[in-house]
Amino acid sequence: MGFFIGRNFKTLKEIKIEGYNCDSCNTKTRLNLLVKGGFVSLFFLPILPLKKDYLLNCDNCKKSVPKKSLNYTEKEKVDNAFKNTTYKIPFFHFTGFIILLVILGFAIYTGIEVTKEEKLRIQKPEIGDIYRVNTGSAYTTFKVNKISNDSVSVFLNDIQVNNYDQIEDIDISKNYNKLHLFSKHELLNMFNENTIYQIDREIAEP
Repeated sequence: MGFFIGRNFKTLKEIKIEGYNCDSCNTKTRLNLLVKGGFVSLFFLPILPLKKDYLLNCDNCKKSVPKKSLNYTEKEKVDNAFKNTTYKIPFFHFTGFIILLVILGFAIYTGIEVTKEEKLRIQKPEIGDIYRVNTGSAYTTFKVNKISNDSVSVFLNDIQVNNYDQIEDIDISKNYNKLHLFSKHELLNMFNENTIYQIDREIAEP
C-alpha cells in the first residue's frame, strides 16, 4: 500500500506593487504579488504547513512574471513587500497533524493499558491462558494447565514457527502434549524480558 503524499498551495494574500513595466504587454502597470501558503498532505489530509512563497503576474495582461526577470528596483519592492506581509496560517493546515497526534496518543495509551492487563494475567494466571513465546530463534506457545500457590504447570507446544503471525496456526489441542513446571517468578521474568510477549485469555461472556 502506497502513501499518497502531496503538496498543496493556495493564495493567502494579494499585494499590488505600482510602477511595473511589463515586457509582455508593453504597459506600465502594477505587479501582482500573490503570497502563497500551503501544506503537506497525507491521503489528502493536511499534516504540516509549508513555508510561505510567492508568485508574480502582470495586473494588466495577467501573464506570469518570472522572479529572475525583475530589475533591481522591482526586486527590492517585491522582497520588501513579501517580507513585511503578515498573514494567518489557516487552522485547516494543522488538522491532519492534530488528528495524527490524537491517534498516536490513543495508540500509546492503549498499548500501556494492554501491557498493564497482561502483567496482571501473568501474576494471576488462569487455566487455559495461552502464552505467546519468543524463543529468540522461533515462536511458540505455552498453555496453562494447573496453578498452585507459587508455580504454574503448562503444556509446551510441540511446534515452533518462524514468524509470530503464524502462532494461531499452531495453537491447536493436538500440539500440546508435554508438561513443564514453571515458578510464577520465572514466568514473570520471562514476561518482563519479553520472552512471553502476549497472553491470550478467553473472556467469559456475561
